[in-house]
Amino acid sequence: MASDSDPASAFDDGRDLAPDALQSDQEFAGFGELARYLGLSSPQEPQDDDWGAAVSRYRHLWADAAKPEDYAALRAHDYAVPGDSGAVPVAVETRARELHEAWFRKRSGGRRGGRRGGGKGRGRGGDVGEPVDFQKEVGDLLEALGVDSSTYTLTAWRAVFKSDPELEFPPLPEGYGFKGGVARKALAHALELNVSTAAVRDIDLLRMDGTPPDEDQRLGERYMTDDLVNGDFGVEVVVYRRDYLNTREITMNELLFVGEEIIVSLPALLATLGAVIRITQSQLNRNRGKVHPVVGCKAMRFAAVLKQEGRDPLIDRFRVHDRRTRRAFDFYFALQLSRSLEAGPALAEQYVAYARTWGFVTRAGLKEDVTAADAARILKRRLARFHLPFPEEL
Repeated sequence: MASDSDPASAFDDGRDLAPDALQSDQEFAGFGELARYLGLSSPQEPQDDDWGAAVSRYRHLWADAAKPEDYAALRAHDYAVPGDSGAVPVAVETRARELHEAWFRKRSGGRRGGRRGGGKGRGRGGDVGEPVDFQKEVGDLLEALGVDSSTYTLTAWRAVFKSDPELEFPPLPEGYGFKGGVARKALAHALELNVSTAAVRDIDLLRMDGTPPDEDQRLGERYMTDDLVNGDFGVEVVVYRRDYLNTREITMNELLFVGEEIIVSLPALLATLGAVIRITQSQLNRNRGKVHPVVGCKAMRFAAVLKQEGRDPLIDRFRVHDRRTRRAFDFYFALQLSRSLEAGPALAEQYVAYARTWGFVTRAGLKEDVTAADAARILKRRLARFHLPFPEEL
């Protein structure tokens, strides 16, 4: 996974060392990197027995790796029963969007751009008036949802929810926690909402400052195997929780799940309830007011997931920078397309539809009317040296 300090850092090497590709000459050339991350004694070109040990070790890692489907709480999150149980009520979603807009309007002196998807033009997102007591307003939304007030606390900038201890999340030692998809899934359960319905794709870890890193390697092998063998492994260390939340790339990711606590910024909670995709100020600051291509394409995939859940996402307008990056734009587009295809062709088509609206399809060197399947076939051939995880049958 890309780090939030440098979204492109995950792609320095760009190869996906899939288990069935390890015997190839092309992958053999990368043994030095593989050896370092598998703990072999020397990164030098190996003898045959060392190479065999590397392959054996690699396969052993994958055999023992935890998969999201191994944990019930990370599977499809579905409260679907007769009626609207588990759905976000229209009134709650609308008010959440108004408050989300007001939060950022307050901090930008009233200057906000337009939106695409689920909204038109440069509207204000509702007349909320000033000043707004966000703590009270969010409390009112949670009350409207029927969330038990004993299961959460609110401050002026964040909410803390208690996770249900009976839910089967991956076990971690004290001081370690989750970010990304696992944290979003935990929040959905805490809200008892039928959101974050897609199965978690990655199990991404963090470690609270002051916790010794002794377990990093073991947990990396168990939960972040792909990152480990590709040389992008690192358990993110959280020194100050507020600083951590303020350095994400998409507002909806401003949360973490440690122990039995799900800590979420109020903007992230409002984005979850309002189905809002918004690039954070932290990401914009790092890129001179624009967005790195990997984050822009990721935003399209997030929107596609929301659409597949039956929601109508609002995407806050942003511009992707055109400065040189470590990979060409088509690589970042293909990366999110391959991940969309993991969830099925319908999600991939929705991803391409959003990407088309934002001009990403032609920017990736594809025809405007290309289908997701054809785009995948073209990019699989064009980017063959990167071993992106496209389906074998393409």
